[in-house]
Amino acid sequence: MRDFKFRAWDKTQNKMREVWLNKLIDRFGVSGVSVFDNEDFEVMQFTGYKDWKGEDIYEGDIISAPNGQIKKAVIYFSQATFWYKEWDEMYEEWHHSEMGWCEQYGSKEIGILHWSANRIALEVIGNIYEHSELMAGRHYG
Repeated sequence: MRDFKFRAWDKTQNKMREVWLNKLIDRFGVSGVSVFDNEDFEVMQFTGYKDWKGEDIYEGDIISAPNGQIKKAVIYFSQATFWYKEWDEMYEEWHHSEMGWCEQYGSKEIGILHWSANRIALEVIGNIYEHSELMAGRHYG
């Protein structure tokens, strides 16, 4: 069964927060603050994929491929599926590709993208809120 997990960027405190059902989790447990339909939070869903190190991949994550095929790309949700978009320096535009499937890597299930008919492992290197400098000021919204 697929895990349905969320996290939320807290715009008022500028930090990433864990979400359980639709409530924030803090050091005292589950708080009464709802994050859905709340302008103070940007909610991001878990893609169901993990990177090659076993880290969960969420919307808003910045990924790369250890083999260099993807330098930096942003994960997002559209048309009922998860996608990634990568900035093309030569054409100065975003290229969009759909996320692919899961595959076993040792004892870990990792997210795989299909890109130019190749299968490549991913690595989460940050997210658009805490590590926006990784995208060199590109608008990814």
